Amino acid sequence: MKDLKIMKCSLCGGIVLGIKECGCENCITCCGKAMEEISSVNEEKISTHKPSYYRQDNKLIIRVNHEQDIEHYIEAIIIKTDNEVLVHKFTNEEEPELIMGYEQDMEIYSVCTKDGICKTIVE
Repeated sequence: MKDLKIMKCSLCGGIVLGIKECGCENCITCCGKAMEEISSVNEEKISTHKPSYYRQDNKLIIRVNHEQDIEHYIEAIIIKTDNEVLVHKFTNEEEPELIMGYEQDMEIYSVCTKDGICKTIVE
């Protein structure tokens, strides 16, 4: 599976994951408008958006060190492996933390309601 595309509606905030490249322009729409790819978090904000992880036996403990405010929070952690995409949604009242099975080279994305996405690759 190539790079994951994460698209968001600028009107309602709906999110769509693209798992296969498409050759046409603006084919994914929501609320009557083309969805936009979510941009990466800028350099100065990476420390509070980048997913961190550690291994414990055959489990992976994933966390994002981000405050969870009413309007500004980590709304999802997305895991991409060679053949799967897993999404775990969070509310502003939940800590952005997740435990799952370990797989080398998996990609972990955090999705912030205001600042965009940040990616980590598991070694």
